[in-house]
Amino acid sequence: MSVGNLSDVAQIIEAILFSFTVIYIAMEAKQALNLTKAQYGHSLTQRMYDRYLSSAQNTDFAMFMAKNWEGDDMADHEHWRVTLWMNTLLVDIFDTWDMHDKGLVDKSHLDMRVQAVEGLMKMRLGPAVWQLWKPARDPRFIDWFETEIFDTGSVAQSS
Repeated sequence: MSVGNLSDVAQIIEAILFSFTVIYIAMEAKQALNLTKAQYGHSLTQRMYDRYLSSAQNTDFAMFMAKNWEGDDMADHEHWRVTLWMNTLLVDIFDTWDMHDKGLVDKSHLDMRVQAVEGLMKMRLGPAVWQLWKPARDPRFIDWFETEIFDTGSVAQSS
């Protein structure tokens, strides 16, 4: 076998090894992406469960949550408290939607949060709280959110 033939064989072996290396790196990247998705999903779920547990353990807050938030007997500070709670839930939806949009969490994470906030956002304070956040959000999110929560697109709700 001549030196030229050995060189050709070495190049073929090098090409095969390079292909295996690229495939291995792609498999590792896919595994890392799956782990990242799982971590994001877990952290979102854990944050929600921590909030539920904290709320359940706080008697004052539990009594506040049980009030009729649409009633006229609420004090100004209670209206402010409702607004802050709505803001908390909205920020959670924003984070979840952003992660879902990037393919990092499943749609079920969004669905859970929509169910939690839908009734609140249709209350008297809900649309006003949304109008405060709306200018800071992406038009695609606005359309999705208003369709999910208010059963309408951004055209009908824009201000």
